Amino acid sequence: MITVRNLEVFYKSSRGKFRALAGVNLDVEKGGIVAVIGPSGCGKSTLLYTLAGIIKEFKGEVLIDKTPIDARKHRIGLVLQDYGLLPWKNVIENSLLGLRVKKKITKTDRDYAEYILSRMGLSGLFTRYPGELSGGQRQRVAIARAFILKPDILLMDEPFSALDAITREEMQDLFLDVWESDSISTVFVTHSTEEAMYLGKKIAVMTGPPGRIVKTFDNPFFGAREIKDLGLYSSIKSKLKDLIKGRQK
Repeated sequence: MITVRNLEVFYKSSRGKFRALAGVNLDVEKGGIVAVIGPSGCGKSTLLYTLAGIIKEFKGEVLIDKTPIDARKHRIGLVLQDYGLLPWKNVIENSLLGLRVKKKITKTDRDYAEYILSRMGLSGLFTRYPGELSGGQRQRVAIARAFILKPDILLMDEPFSALDAITREEMQDLFLDVWESDSISTVFVTHSTEEAMYLGKKIAVMTGPPGRIVKTFDNPFFGAREIKDLGLYSSIKSKLKDLIKGRQK
């Protein structure tokens, strides 16, 4: 479980301190997915990097299973929009990078990596390098790497936004398919209302700056491609847009 209480993050600049996040509160139940949505510059990525332990100076509490976040102790899977693959390492080597930081790689680890990569549709590509892969294939490797780590929490920062529409839907479905087997507590940052409504069991809406969560609610359309209640879907989508623009109802 992820617990965030009264989180404040400041950035230093030549003009002094800039408050990026102000009083952020968030709960992600064990095995849940919270989609965080908001306008550009509202602090979505800052929130994610704080949860990842990249940003270490903050006020408030950030807990994983009631323990203060510590990147040295917790296994944290982070998937970025730019993939974060090393161009001089092949698919299998890139997929094991996160785990290699934590421990010595065993045959069991390698077998599990090959299993996850295969589930991501990458069979036969293990010895290829990032430059030999399509954008969708590189993103699959990045997501596989996060799952291979067997993380305590999974953090995703707009990982599909650079992909074309067809590939993006395919990647969303693949992600949910693999996630369902592991049920990892996940925070998924997006700027797309449609993606938030498909991938989030709960949706948290941010505004800013400074970034703050103005509302969190259960999402009845999680994992649904076929929308039966178009009226309710349109209503929630409209409400999301109003909240993002600061028009609370």
